[in-house]
Amino acid sequence: MIPSVIVPIAHEEILNALKGLLHNNNSKIKEFKEEFSSYVGCDYSITTYYGITALYALLKSYGLKRGDEVIMPAYTCETVARLLIDMGPKINFVDIDKETYNISIEDLQSKASRKTKAIIAIHMFGNPCEMKGIMEIAEDCDAVVIEDAAQSIGAEYRGKKIGSIGDAGFFSLGEGKPLTTINGDVIVTNDKETAEKCRRIIEHFNACGFHEKSIVLLKLMTYTQKSPSLRFDL
Repeated sequence: MIPSVIVPIAHEEILNALKGLLHNNNSKIKEFKEEFSSYVGCDYSITTYYGITALYALLKSYGLKRGDEVIMPAYTCETVARLLIDMGPKINFVDIDKETYNISIEDLQSKASRKTKAIIAIHMFGNPCEMKGIMEIAEDCDAVVIEDAAQSIGAEYRGKKIGSIGDAGFFSLGEGKPLTTINGDVIVTNDKETAEKCRRIIEHFNACGFHEKSIVLLKLMTYTQKSPSLRFDL
């Protein structure tokens, strides 16, 4: 069977990362966030453990409430729509461009209005959305733009890394993504207030016991099963 992803790291690197999580030594995470911010071109990076938590934190940080209109493309990962349904905003689906599978600027223009509170620009298959048009429409509507760059780390639009063009963005580090840490996500933004709100929301999740340590442990269990020589001495 062809594996979904091959992570080119040694067992020692996995163990060191896991020990850092278990013993609250976040120096490597801090270093990663600083380098990630520099690479993308944003002032702030906030790590979380799963893609949907990143989008949840951003929607909450922007004050989205039940019934607020959120625009998203009709073609994307179903978990985005599922989260919005669970949270309660009104979803306004927009058609996609037949060449890129990204959000159609023409259809977005016809459906966006002053009722629109947020636009989720999803960069499919590494193809950047037409961000100039999206940002202009969002400005007219006074809506925030969240870039879903889960599949597209490293892609650029007019000389800028995607994720740094909208009000905020997020990247997936899960299995099968261009850059993987087995599991995880990174929120990026240039707005200090948004970054702080997202950080507090994620810390609240951690305080409730639903945090990255348990997920990383579960993920790494699969690797120990495949590699009997890997042992944990923590």
